[in-house]
Amino acid sequence: MNLKLVIALIIVVDGLEVDDERKTYFKNPTHCEWVAQELSRERKYFQGFEHAFCRPEWVDAETPVTSVNVIPLPEPEENEAP
Repeated sequence: MNLKLVIALIIVVDGLEVDDERKTYFKNPTHCEWVAQELSRERKYFQGFEHAFCRPEWVDAETPVTSVNVIPLPEPEENEAP
């Protein structure tokens, strides 16, 4: 059996145990962290999940892995007008 190391996004709903069938796998830990933060924070018309986190896991080599490219918005420098 061939395995590969990936970063798993885990969302815990209502304090229930982690459901192995409801994980999303990422290549890059930073991308997973960004998605976990976006799903956890609340905004005006969006109530996020209570708890989302990322951790490394070994999965079967045939498991699909998300290759989302997260490009954060540039932060303006102090001397620059917003």
